[in-house]
Amino acid sequence: MSVVALPRRTVAALRVVRAAMLCWTIAACGGGGIDSAGGITTPPAIQVGTVTVSLPSTPLEVGATTSASAEVRSTAGAVLGGRTITWSSSAQGVATVSDAGVITGVGVGTATISATSEGKTGTATVTVIQPPVASVVVSIPQTSRGTIKKCGNERQTVAPSRVSQSPPGESRHRKGATARVEDRHPRGHVKPDVADPRSVHS
Repeated sequence: MSVVALPRRTVAALRVVRAAMLCWTIAACGGGGIDSAGGITTPPAIQVGTVTVSLPSTPLEVGATTSASAEVRSTAGAVLGGRTITWSSSAQGVATVSDAGVITGVGVGTATISATSEGKTGTATVTVIQPPVASVVVSIPQTSRGTIKKCGNERQTVAPSRVSQSPPGESRHRKGATARVEDRHPRGHVKPDVADPRSVHS
């Protein structure tokens, strides 16, 4: 098998074409290039441009938890993954946040939740409220409904708010009705009424 030797100009031209194709491939993959010695240079790291923090729109109750998320983008607006994010809270007495972005309500108020990545910081505000009242129990003390007194064969009902007793034979007129209080002896005999000029009319 014979080997054909190429002219030097042809070899040089092929090297230029190869280098150009290599530069184009590297540029398409994110930068870098070939230095003066023919070596491949490392492409510069894509810098973080913005950090956006997202929280649920509903208030957070004391003792409850929720998750925050952070989106990291480059200066060109491309979403960047795998970047380290540091979380912090402006008011630990209102809400705390873990390294994973989990927020816990501690006390009533508002707190600013921050996420930082490579010098860029994004913030969002969380509002913490008291949990709503589940139920209300009202206790009413038992009131007296009146007592029944018995004296011999006489029975009287006494109201708790007012007590009214009339002597035997005395009549009380209320709203057109007449009530009489009779004095009965233990054997059941009714004592005759005695006229009393002190009858009360109302």
